[in-house]
Amino acid sequence: MKTVKTKSGHTTQEEMQKKFRFVTVAFCIISLFISLINIQSITILPSWLNISLIILLICSIALFGYGLFFSRKYISWVKGGLHFFFFLLVISFQLLLTSNGMYTIGVREGQIVEEVNFSQLTLLLYLASAVILLVLSLFISSPKLRRMDGYKAYVTGTILAVVMIAIIFIALNVIRGTFFTHPDKVKESYEFFIGSVLALFPATALGVSIIRVKKHGIE
Repeated sequence: MKTVKTKSGHTTQEEMQKKFRFVTVAFCIISLFISLINIQSITILPSWLNISLIILLICSIALFGYGLFFSRKYISWVKGGLHFFFFLLVISFQLLLTSNGMYTIGVREGQIVEEVNFSQLTLLLYLASAVILLVLSLFISSPKLRRMDGYKAYVTGTILAVVMIAIIFIALNVIRGTFFTHPDKVKESYEFFIGSVLALFPATALGVSIIRVKKHGIE
């Protein structure tokens, strides 16, 4: 009579290392793709923007190299989450700067004619979104929610996250239609800005969760 092998509910260290490498490679590919978009316009973009993008690219490559090296060692939830936190921040900043770069190119080529200062507006919206996402992350990772049944906590947290992301996405698009004279002309660059805000959400959630976990001395 054959016996059926059951898998443990806990993720083994080997499985965690494989998942860690996979996500690290995926983040690096996304970061390199964003960098490739900007490299094509490196002669048009202002020097401060090029320097910032190059610094972020170096940070991305460094995180990728460290991630591959780190994946060979023992990976705790906190250390792995911290690595992804920094990687998501880099990607978020890259998308934010890319949106400003694309807008600058559109203005110089005469395709975009707006009186709004795109850089200031997107930076203000980015900071406002960061505050909102921080509050949301504090609620999602609250001890009260964690004390709920595992399935209920997961469903509740997921629904809240999806609803909040949808609200932010709609609100940002409403702002685009309100502040810009020709919203369709800035749509492409503005979508990269929205992407930067969306990338900021998991980064914020990870950061808040890690801080709370560290307070309880959990690795």
